[in-house]
Amino acid sequence: MPIAMGMFLLASETGNALPPSNDLQAFTAHRNIIHVASSCSIIASKIGKLMQHEDFDKDPQPGWIVRTMALYQSEKKAAGCSSGGTPVTGSSSPETPSPVVLVTSGNPGSCDAGQAARITNKIDKLKQHRNFGDNPQPGWIVRTMALYQSEMKAAGCSSSGKTTPTNGSPGGEIGPVPTGTLPWRSGMSCTRLKDAGIWRGTPMTAAIGWAPHKKGWEEMLAYFSGSNMEKFINARKSKALPSIGLPMMPASHSGQLDNCAAGKFDNYFTKFATILKNRGLGDIALRVGWEANLQSYPWIAEHNIAGYKACYRRIVKTLRAVSPDFIFDWHNGKRTRFANTPADLYPGDDVVDIVGLSYYDRDLNNRTQADWDRSASDGSVTNPHGIETWLAFAKSHGKKLGVAEWGITNRGDTPYYQGSGDNALYIKNMYNFFKKNAKDIAYESYFNCVQGNPQVYILYPSNYNPLSSAMYRSLF
Repeated sequence: MPIAMGMFLLASETGNALPPSNDLQAFTAHRNIIHVASSCSIIASKIGKLMQHEDFDKDPQPGWIVRTMALYQSEKKAAGCSSGGTPVTGSSSPETPSPVVLVTSGNPGSCDAGQAARITNKIDKLKQHRNFGDNPQPGWIVRTMALYQSEMKAAGCSSSGKTTPTNGSPGGEIGPVPTGTLPWRSGMSCTRLKDAGIWRGTPMTAAIGWAPHKKGWEEMLAYFSGSNMEKFINARKSKALPSIGLPMMPASHSGQLDNCAAGKFDNYFTKFATILKNRGLGDIALRVGWEANLQSYPWIAEHNIAGYKACYRRIVKTLRAVSPDFIFDWHNGKRTRFANTPADLYPGDDVVDIVGLSYYDRDLNNRTQADWDRSASDGSVTNPHGIETWLAFAKSHGKKLGVAEWGITNRGDTPYYQGSGDNALYIKNMYNFFKKNAKDIAYESYFNCVQGNPQVYILYPSNYNPLSSAMYRSLF
């Protein structure tokens, strides 16, 4: 009979005791848990009822539909059922009877950190089993992993122990901000995170990077395969969120959005995702085709918006096939540089986890408080320019705002649209914006990169822009 809440391992199909611990270590902790049988036909019936619900055909599907279907599919896989709902035979390890499972939802809107940690520990132990690396994996490995993942989903968690998203996207979601830091995730690019954190007085909790795109696919592969990833691996160990800009294509394939959408580049993106997953980075943020609303990159959307959106969606689908826990940050420049609006370019709630932004102190006037107040609200919800309207755009889609790039622009005595110099007021207002909207900020990172002239952006070390640097250190 159905169980109201919780997750329970069931007896083997043969009715015998579970295998000895040396054959199946992952099941040891469950010896005293209630055993219940759940047939493939019952699972198929539940899926059929879900498909008849009035919300099932909505586009995008509501989060609860996505999560419930994922649960039922996991039950089916764990029970050894085929896609038609009948038991699969001959796929289990000879010495390991096939376990079946009934998983019913707890609270789908939250993730209990302690429960997630316990399940994650079981997954880690399973990964250490001598048969886990077999290719193909034994049937019992596949089903046990599916079982643990279904436990995670039933608890409202992703397979990485994070809250299951409720924003229309089936992708990953950022975990809680580490204690002892700012109330939102904060970083500083082009620095050693530990040293920069000591300099400003609070740890860095976001690590930003950009994959290269000027020398072809092999350069991109080398970036993900090489020592560049050590920064992000170490960031993950310190509970910081890595975020990498992922080119849609190299310069040698500039403008080939339709080829991308047709799957001509799938092989490369599968390789990128596999490398990241194998290096323990299968749940980082990826800024696919960043700043496509500007005119700087091979993937600009201006001349083929439909192709751009289809390419973006294809890349996300390809990456998720390798690791469903990737977080996708749809990253834009603050002002679209052609006639269309961000609303025209938006690829869909189901392929966006974060609405992202570059927000430098130029283009809009931020030299006085009155100027900032006007510029922050410039534009509209569908065509945002100011940071407040970008936040409104993100919230209108049920997303948090990510600001992977922000910084002063000091090119000397220039008009505001070219930069406002060593502008401490801009730093103060950005801090106040992040603080006021902390619950809606996915992460932010100051752009502390040289870019030819260190005076333009650099806060750390402090000698290039002393006023802005002092303000940043006093607040962040």
